[in-house]
Amino acid sequence: MIEIPDIDAAADVCQQLALEAVDFDATRAINALQALAQLEAQVKAARSELTERALRGLEQPILIGNTAWSKKLSTKKRPDHEMILGRLRGMLDRPDRETGELLTVPEAVDRAVDLMVGLYVSPSALPKVGGLKALGLTLDAVTREESDGYKLVATELPS
Repeated sequence: MIEIPDIDAAADVCQQLALEAVDFDATRAINALQALAQLEAQVKAARSELTERALRGLEQPILIGNTAWSKKLSTKKRPDHEMILGRLRGMLDRPDRETGELLTVPEAVDRAVDLMVGLYVSPSALPKVGGLKALGLTLDAVTREESDGYKLVATELPS
């Protein structure tokens, strides 16, 4: 049976690995990365199973050391797109304050796109493929590649 000190020992090994990694050549570093990737997958699976077991069995808070463990309902914010659409339509239907004129179609489109970008897009976010398709565009057509450093790539070769 696995005991908590066994898990602590695995953490100690990882800590020692981090300290010794400065002396690794590329081959040893890549071998260690492969082993850690397998370890990470197993840790993720174990963490998921343990979390599920804890949630199923936790009826009231449990105090372990100075930490109280309890269940809390997890929620997510979901946007009300109809409300946003209504507000957007209202903003685009109003006459200009200075001239009293309604926006032209191109002006309304420009303003709507600016508002939608402000609502949903960060500078690094990629447009959704379905929306691009509706405009007759592709992701390749509307993006450019920027260098953001190097990443290590593993390519499996045939035996």
